[in-house]
Amino acid sequence: MIDALPLHDPSFWILVSFLLFLSVVIRKGVRAFLSFVKEKKETITKQISEVDCLHEEAFQILRTEEKRLEETTALLEKEQADTLALIEEEKKTLKIEIEALRKQYKKNQNLIERDSEEQIKQTLEKTLLQDIASSIYKSFLTKSYRKEKALFVQKAVENLKN
Repeated sequence: MIDALPLHDPSFWILVSFLLFLSVVIRKGVRAFLSFVKEKKETITKQISEVDCLHEEAFQILRTEEKRLEETTALLEKEQADTLALIEEEKKTLKIEIEALRKQYKKNQNLIERDSEEQIKQTLEKTLLQDIASSIYKSFLTKSYRKEKALFVQKAVENLKN
């Protein structure tokens, strides 16, 4: 049986040595390949972990900014409502003031008209009284009444003029 094995045949030993060489090369190559794959896996896992952390951080920033946006929006809406209420209040106040000024204007207008009418009446009365006094004075002089009475009436007329 030992004769059946080609132990003395050099091509058999070349085949065995080639197979041994291939097994060593394949083993080393597989180890190197497995080592390379393992390193790549670790690198990719690390990158995925970093991406997950960045994603979580970005999500937290997004939530924070959305919350700030909601707060700002609520604040702006409140400010807008307060401003509108203030405007309405000021509008009412201005309407009241305008109405009061209109009434005061009408009152002043009536007073001016009344004062003008009174001044005209007073002027007319004064003129009428002066005319009457002048007529009386002339009648005293024409009828030859005493000079004293004429002077008295003349003084009265001058007092009326002043």
